[in-house]
Amino acid sequence: GSEDKKSLHPSAQAARLVAMCLCAVTISNMGWWRLFFPAGASDLRIAYVNLSAQLPESWPTLDEPVDVLVVANRPYSADLEPAWTWVGASADERDAAIIGRCALMTGLRVRRYAMTHVKFDDVWPADDSPEPGWAAWVELEREDGSPIILWVLDLPSPISISRTIAVQRTLDTIQAWRGMATEIDDQFQRTSRLSQGFPVPDMVVGDFNTPRWSRSLYPLKSKFDLWET
Repeated sequence: GSEDKKSLHPSAQAARLVAMCLCAVTISNMGWWRLFFPAGASDLRIAYVNLSAQLPESWPTLDEPVDVLVVANRPYSADLEPAWTWVGASADERDAAIIGRCALMTGLRVRRYAMTHVKFDDVWPADDSPEPGWAAWVELEREDGSPIILWVLDLPSPISISRTIAVQRTLDTIQAWRGMATEIDDQFQRTSRLSQGFPVPDMVVGDFNTPRWSRSLYPLKSKFDLWET
């Protein structure tokens, strides 16, 4: 439902992204999507789409394009070229990153990104095959050169798994993460660099499978001084 997809972002820091949720609607064969609009001086617009296992027959027309489109759980064979109609950037301004099953499409510069899986095998329902959650981070660069750190989280859906456990395990995995991050230079050359832990987020979007304002989200919100939309 609409309460499952949400955004978390820092409070009262002008240099960071502050966004407001505009709407959440269901689109046939597309799942839930949500647009995030800025509060304050920023004019950044972000859309998050969870495709689950289905592709839309066509992408609906937006009244205004977005600056960042996050497409989660995309089928590996998915053709996302039509989704560029959502992004307000000319062909020579477009930048993108494929991070596991997450695709990010934007008119900003993608500078760094990485992802990790979050295991829930020990608490997964016995009559079902366990599926890991995942967490990704992306560093984007605005036109003025300032960075924005975006996290994308996908938590497990079985209702038998405690939401508190799901959130805390995701945080623990992120904190303990040590892996390779992709870095992109001004010539769009990609290199890999060993990194430790996720950078502090300016905004967190994703499928938390958690009711809005749930107490289970408190560890995430309090750790990074986030507020929820």
